[in-house]
Amino acid sequence: MTAGASASARRRLRRLARRPTGWALAVGLVAGAAEAQVSVSLTAQSDYLLRGVSLSDGRPTLTLDVNYDDKSGFYGALSATAVDTRNAGAEVLGFVADAGYAKRLTNGLTWDVGVTDSQISTYVDNRYVANYAEAYGGLSRGGLAAHLYFSPDYLGESVQTLYLDLSGSIRPADRWRLFAHAGLLAVVGGDADVLGGRDHLDFRAGVARQFGRFEARITGSWAEPAPVYPEGVRHGHGTLVAGASVFF
Repeated sequence: MTAGASASARRRLRRLARRPTGWALAVGLVAGAAEAQVSVSLTAQSDYLLRGVSLSDGRPTLTLDVNYDDKSGFYGALSATAVDTRNAGAEVLGFVADAGYAKRLTNGLTWDVGVTDSQISTYVDNRYVANYAEAYGGLSRGGLAAHLYFSPDYLGESVQTLYLDLSGSIRPADRWRLFAHAGLLAVVGGDADVLGGRDHLDFRAGVARQFGRFEARITGSWAEPAPVYPEGVRHGHGTLVAGASVFF
């Protein structure tokens, strides 16, 4: 694996670790050419989580991901997600766009900066709009990564937030992958009461198995305190999410 290919693969892993879809494109992307490339995957999940909050109301989703990586270090990604709602049937949950730049240093560290824009709705008793944007920066090395995100209007709730994301993965055997994540969300401006009035912790860990161009995974998630979103809708502390992806 060339230095450029390794940095490119890590950028993809970091972006997918942050998204509610999880590590959907990790398999098959750890060895790529040091040229600009486009990768596509389709992922089905039993739930769609954002930092411990189910945006799909515990319902199954289908996500199409398209990623672009340039040998210069610039990258971009776009995903579209559909959800099987309880009352209205299939609906578009939303779109997530991501753009940034990454650079691998001589000591093996990779730093990256970027912006992400999420245009998402959540369907409970009614449709709630949860659009928001974030700027981020961080460091990664091997299977470990740390990133900090800032949102000027998190979930469209007129609050400013910082989110610390720590993630890691290992491959204990051929075609097997173990992964874990810990996150801290802090309100740094606006009315904190709209998000429960305190900092939020979320944890995620799981196992994945590759089958050729397919990957199956199961992920356990936990949030503290139990999330409340939208206002008045309380979620459980933890849940299990099953998912499967196919890579094109």
